[in-house]
Amino acid sequence: MNISLQKNEFVNYLRLLLINSFPDNHSSQLTNNYLQSLVEDTLDKIEYCFKNIRLKYYNTDNKISFNHLNSDHMCIFLCYMGQVGYQYDYEEILLNKISYLNKILHGLDVWFNVKLPDVLLMVHPIGTVIGNASFSDFIEIHHNVTIGSSFSDMVYPSFGKGICLYPNSSVIGKCNIGDNVTFGINSSIIDSNIPSNKRVLGQHPNNRIIDAKINVVDEYFGHAK
Repeated sequence: MNISLQKNEFVNYLRLLLINSFPDNHSSQLTNNYLQSLVEDTLDKIEYCFKNIRLKYYNTDNKISFNHLNSDHMCIFLCYMGQVGYQYDYEEILLNKISYLNKILHGLDVWFNVKLPDVLLMVHPIGTVIGNASFSDFIEIHHNVTIGSSFSDMVYPSFGKGICLYPNSSVIGKCNIGDNVTFGINSSIIDSNIPSNKRVLGQHPNNRIIDAKINVVDEYFGHAK
């Protein structure tokens, strides 16, 4: 994978981002050595993710690229960095800062303990909030998307493979979503099930469910098998 900075430079870049964003005693004690393995493991996840995205700036002619100045790239990186750190029991104060940094830089609210899929595409996700749902691979998430629980029972949605959530769409509560489902702009569902190969239009409770016009995996992702 082609990386815009050398790995050691990128580690130091992240350390400085954390120190400057959170100038407390804990951040000032962060070292490159402490972050090195976490960054390398996260870059491995990024490489796997990006090789499955069939879009310019990610994977062109099987040449995978990660650019620290591409905000969508960095947004996904910080999501995975928090997730990897949580998996390997890094200090919770660091994990909180990683998630908070993603919110500061990209306007994305998703915490480190949310288990995101291994193949994930974020498209300028400003204002997006992602709760502790169940995800499958090949999901595309745009800006102002909300994925969360209903206040009454704290049950989160479950998503199949090949999902696209366009801007201002919301999936709330006990929702079982099949494979290859697209949520149109300004659509919302609450405590609803959607079968595979459908497009969701309109707002709850007056949704229209029509046949899908595209196959999400074929359109945006590769190596789906």
